[in-house]
Amino acid sequence: SVTLTFSSLALGQMLTMVQQLNITGNMRLTWPEPIASVLSFATAFSFDLDFLTVECAVPSTPTGHLVGRFLIFVASVLLIFVIYGVVVVVRHGMAFEQRLPWLICAIGTITLIFYIPVVMAAIGPFQCVDNPNGLRTVREYQSVICWVSSEHTTMVVFGVFAMMVPIAYLAMSVLAVWKFSERMRQGDVAFLKMFTFLFVRYTPKHYWFALVHMGRSLAFSLITLLPSVVMQILLTQMLMLAHCMCLVVAMPWRTYWANMLEVFTTVAMLALLCFASFFVETVPGQFVASVAGGIAICIAAVPVPAVLYGVIARLRHRSRKPFQFFLCHHKAGAGCFARLLKVKLQGHSGMKKRVWLDSDDLKDLTRLFDYPSNQTDNFIVLCTKEIFSRPWCIGEMVFAMRNDVAATRIVLPGFAPPDSNFVAAYATHVPEVVKLTEHGIALGDVHHAIEWIMDKQSMIVPDFVTEASMNNLVKGLLAATSAGSLVMSSVSRVPSNLVDRAAVVATAILADGSAVESSACALALIHMLRPLLVHTPVKMPVLLPADTELPATVTLVLILCSAGIFHNVKLLKALMAAAKLNAKYVPIITDDAFRFPLPNFVDEHRDAITKVTAHEKALADVIQQTFKAIAVVFQPALYSSTEALLLTKAKEVTERMLEPTVQLPFLSWMETPAPSQAQGFDLSSAEGPATAAASIGVPEQVYAV
Repeated sequence: SVTLTFSSLALGQMLTMVQQLNITGNMRLTWPEPIASVLSFATAFSFDLDFLTVECAVPSTPTGHLVGRFLIFVASVLLIFVIYGVVVVVRHGMAFEQRLPWLICAIGTITLIFYIPVVMAAIGPFQCVDNPNGLRTVREYQSVICWVSSEHTTMVVFGVFAMMVPIAYLAMSVLAVWKFSERMRQGDVAFLKMFTFLFVRYTPKHYWFALVHMGRSLAFSLITLLPSVVMQILLTQMLMLAHCMCLVVAMPWRTYWANMLEVFTTVAMLALLCFASFFVETVPGQFVASVAGGIAICIAAVPVPAVLYGVIARLRHRSRKPFQFFLCHHKAGAGCFARLLKVKLQGHSGMKKRVWLDSDDLKDLTRLFDYPSNQTDNFIVLCTKEIFSRPWCIGEMVFAMRNDVAATRIVLPGFAPPDSNFVAAYATHVPEVVKLTEHGIALGDVHHAIEWIMDKQSMIVPDFVTEASMNNLVKGLLAATSAGSLVMSSVSRVPSNLVDRAAVVATAILADGSAVESSACALALIHMLRPLLVHTPVKMPVLLPADTELPATVTLVLILCSAGIFHNVKLLKALMAAAKLNAKYVPIITDDAFRFPLPNFVDEHRDAITKVTAHEKALADVIQQTFKAIAVVFQPALYSSTEALLLTKAKEVTERMLEPTVQLPFLSWMETPAPSQAQGFDLSSAEGPATAAASIGVPEQVYAV
């Protein structure tokens, strides 16, 4: 549980803090009461032999005392070996090799507990202090003269030997951290068990933080070797301050309160070190003044390179903006069209940079307005009915205007220019505009941004979007930006009557041709299906102009289900025609607002059904049959629909297309001619087929009605 985890982490932090207090007590200070007693008490919990040694076990000489301190650690490790052997023999049938990871983990845990005491014992012979008689003696063993007596030489040799243990332990930990990611990718559970003592305390993202803690403990211990107590206090404060900053930024512990606890204890240690400076007997004034002066210079000088970096980065951004186009749009009104425009632009050979689309490129909302202002060459607004009612879209326009970014409008069906009353009372019509205040955008800025974008040239999208019309739109945008800025001499209309009539149609998509978003969704799907169907081009869906009859060669239909689709008379006729052909189908949900047909479907859609056929039940059966297959969800308008996710959905559609398992119910009461490339069903009458003059097909298009 979280509480048990926090308790165990807190216990480990308490042990480390007590050991750090022992290090503080080893500084060359004369501590008064009661702090002296507190530090002496901390020594008892730091495995110091002054409290733990047994006189009969080790000699009472300084060397014996030093060796005895190290033997406490050795005895603990040997005890782990004994326990391991007994447990494996008794409970695990002498499976020593299988239980080896747990032995390594136990030894690692014990070594981590003794890490600071072993380091302090190893460096003890090197802590020499001056005496009034001119001799230097070991701080803990005043009878041992430094670098002169043979006993000190023995102690130094042993200290070097003992120091190999924490150094080897640190090296092993570095290697384990280095190998961690690779071993986890390989699923090496044994590795994780062996080094649980290193990784279990931290979040998966900060598995390496054990090295930070060991490095801090080692540095804290070695600082006590410095001859100047002022330097000891100063460097320890810097070390603790740096560690506290790392804690606040990384938050590495597995629980929030464990992070807060260590931040608190680190700050408390900093406060203790500040008080320690009052007990320094001799303060080297000139040295302290020099250090303080250096810190003051750093405080004044550090912002200078930061300012220079910001200026240089700004200039580089202006000359090397990563995005060629920024697509400002309202998701509900032009989400599918924006996705289609992006894939068409990025697939053109004339593109030199990327196209910004929020679903793919916005990772941090606080940086939203930085993209149109500093990282984009051209600002494109997809004008739909509610574009000026969306505060975030308005904010993007404001920042593009402030930075004089080249802009244009792409006008979609249903858009009406805002009138003066709407602009004047904008705060009343769009109360959410107050959200922009914290970004430095006032109501006056909104008014200016609307006027600014409405003065820009525009390209008008037709009611019926085709592959050809999108290609024409992309060519127009790239031609206008060839000089480096978006300039159009006049308002452009994108033609929609460019249709290829050469190929045989085997697969069609039934979509709501009365809505630009539906046809744009279909075209976006085709663009993503194209590379997936390269080996079966006959399966490529096609787009026929509106009011074109469904070819008799169609064997598969992809039904794009959007809101209100079954109120579309032309689509219902096409669905009946597909049933006459006994075509197979794949339902695809493209809109969250779509609702599956209810039992009262005929009553709700009677106006549309009566315009299609007098056989209401037959049409209802066809529609009900449609949803016996599990639908694929393909929704480019969703904010969460990234390009990678849509490609995954396109692969799922491809799999369903290549192996369709469900057919529309065959309407046996209808006269069904033999399929022919020269025949098709007249969509104006669902009671029987009509002969088409020629086969009609549009490669790489979608059937829209």
